[in-house]
Amino acid sequence: MRFHAKIRRATAGILFLFVLMGPASGKDQEWQAIYFNVGEFALSQQALEQVKSIATRALASPPYRVICTGHTDATGTVLENNILSLQRANAVKRAMLASGIPEEFILLIGKGASEPNVRQKSRHAPAANRRVEIVIRWGDSEPID
Repeated sequence: MRFHAKIRRATAGILFLFVLMGPASGKDQEWQAIYFNVGEFALSQQALEQVKSIATRALASPPYRVICTGHTDATGTVLENNILSLQRANAVKRAMLASGIPEEFILLIGKGASEPNVRQKSRHAPAANRRVEIVIRWGDSEPID
């Protein structure tokens, strides 16, 4: 499988990894991730602009479904991490709603620290694990209950 990836660092130390795989590239989904600082779930201005860009692409190519999956590093308790992961996913959802994506086509998932992107033994692991993965699935138009 071929894909195009970009990595950017925002002013607040938030990393963005974008893997673009949309209808224009002949794929049926697009995956992107927004990375957060420790214990935070607020989106930076740059993250808000990126979410708006994602929403614009989704709105231009219906039908679609947006899945926002929040993750944390292993700092904190299981309960704290589960709550924080949902807060992160919900922050992205609010930005999607503000960009015109109907609520019934957005699914939120909170994974806490249960699915690390990078093993915790790496010094870069905590930052890489504090993220919301955004998946847009084209051709999936059933509203979410």
